[in-house]
Amino acid sequence: MNVIRKELKKIREHDVDKVTKTYWSYGGEIISEFLHKNLHKGNYFLDVGCGTGDYLISMAEKGVECFGIDPLYNLSIKKLQKRAANEKVTIFAILGIGESLPFLDCSFDVILCASTLQHVGDYNRVLDEIRRTLKTDGKFIVSVPMHRKGLLPPSYTYGFDLKGLSKILRKHFEIKKREDIGFFPWGSHKFLAITSRLNPMLFELTFRCFNFFAKLFPSLAANVVMLCTIRRSSKHEHSEN
Repeated sequence: MNVIRKELKKIREHDVDKVTKTYWSYGGEIISEFLHKNLHKGNYFLDVGCGTGDYLISMAEKGVECFGIDPLYNLSIKKLQKRAANEKVTIFAILGIGESLPFLDCSFDVILCASTLQHVGDYNRVLDEIRRTLKTDGKFIVSVPMHRKGLLPPSYTYGFDLKGLSKILRKHFEIKKREDIGFFPWGSHKFLAITSRLNPMLFELTFRCFNFFAKLFPSLAANVVMLCTIRRSSKHEHSEN
């Protein structure tokens, strides 16, 4: 548990190398684009595994009713509350887990689960709860790093590949749009790290080329972002509950 908490602390505090930060930035831009297109003033937005609340702060400034839930108080909720106070926005920051969301059915217009499913105790239960609390015409945005072979990183409880993740999501959701991010063949991370120190322009160009290959070969992408809606059959079940 201490190893997991240490790894999550590094993630929460962005204590990572430039390659990883750039890769996160690309994914963040796509998530932000999805959020801005699908959330409007007065809508209700939930971020499951919200961390320190980058997306919540941005949406709250837009007039969206924002809720965040995270199991880490000192690393996430406490910092989010301080940020919200400094930015003078209202965000309901809740200590809790995705497997048990403390909200009524059909509460949210958009639910985000960004780089969280790989850390949870029961991803099926988390997805059940997201479907339950999402409005029937709502949008679910999920991003997950891809893991193909080898040992899981210390902070992971699950590893997903594109085929497996898509199959899991389609139990409850229709995948409307998918963006594939990052392509890291053997040795590329080290090469990018070197170019980031020697030639920032070459680093940016190389990174963009790798990102282009992720779109050509999605099964080799490092991360995916998906925009989903509730499946039609699930909508019917949802309305009857």
